[in-house]
Formats: sequence, structure tokens, C-alpha cells
Amino acid sequence: MHQPYPQHHMPAPVIRTHAIADAGMAGRLSRSGKRRVGVVLLIAIGLCSVSVVARALSRGEQAFTLFTIAVGAVSMGLTAFIWFVVIPYGYRRLVPAGSRLRAEFGPAHISVTLGSVRQDIAVSTITGVDADAVALRIRSSDTPGAAGVVIPRELVPPQVEAGLLARFGDHQPARRH
Repeated sequence: MHQPYPQHHMPAPVIRTHAIADAGMAGRLSRSGKRRVGVVLLIAIGLCSVSVVARALSRGEQAFTLFTIAVGAVSMGLTAFIWFVVIPYGYRRLVPAGSRLRAEFGPAHISVTLGSVRQDIAVSTITGVDADAVALRIRSSDTPGAAGVVIPRELVPPQVEAGLLARFGDHQPARRH
């Protein structure tokens, strides 16, 4: 009786990608990140301010109403500062023009290096994936915060994106350039 050779089931291959950041990379990532964070923040501040002012006005509390309007104005100012200064500055430091970008997509892990910052994610900890025209965002139980790990589109092969979105995404097709 013929015995076949033993078959070794190799794990899926690791896909490695790399690129060099161009002069517009930081700006593109910044705009993409601001869309996500800014909309939620502005809606929350607006709804809270309107509801508190309306409640105070209905009770005839003018001093509290003025205080609430002042707090709302300061909050909007801080939001604008974060929106127009802090977020773009962070991305310019993270991915200046000419910096090396790398990603590695394996069956059990995903690693991304933007400039000198490396982030590793175990696939088993991924809680969500979404994409826009600029980046793929991976949320994980290991990465606190709404943004999660941001991977520029230039580093994400179409088959990897499709697989991640099918498994962890909102099942809407992502937009590409």
C-alpha cells in the first residue's frame, strides 16, 4: 500500500509592503483622522451645550446660562485648536516626507511602521476595521482610543483590505482613489 508524503499545512503567507511618505501623506492622514474624531466631538459638544442652555433658560437661570455659553465657547475653541493644530502636528511628526512606511499582514498579526513608530496587533484582538479613501483603521482591544491603528492605503493590498473588511468591517465597500 502506497503512503503519501506527509503534508504540512503551512500558515497563510505573510504579506509585507513598504513605501516612502510623500510630502502630502501627513496632511492626508490628518484630514482622514479629523473627519472621524471631529464629527463625533462637535456633535457631542453641540448637543450638550444646547440642552444645558435650554434647560437653564427654561428655569430662568441667567447666570448659569452665561456660564454655560462661556464653557461651550471655550470647548469649541479647544476643539478648533485640536482640529487645526494638534492633529496635523502629530501626523507631520509621525510621517514627515521621506520617512519609511512598512506593513506586515500575517495570519495571526498585523504590524505597521510609520516613521520610527511601530504598532503590532494580534488578529485575535481586532474589534473592528473601517476604511476611507486615505487609510484603513483597525480597532483592537489592545489599542485604546477611537482611532486605533491607522494604516495608509499605500500599504494595504486590495486582497488584505477585502479580507479584513469582510471579517471585521461594517461590510460597506471602501472607497479608493
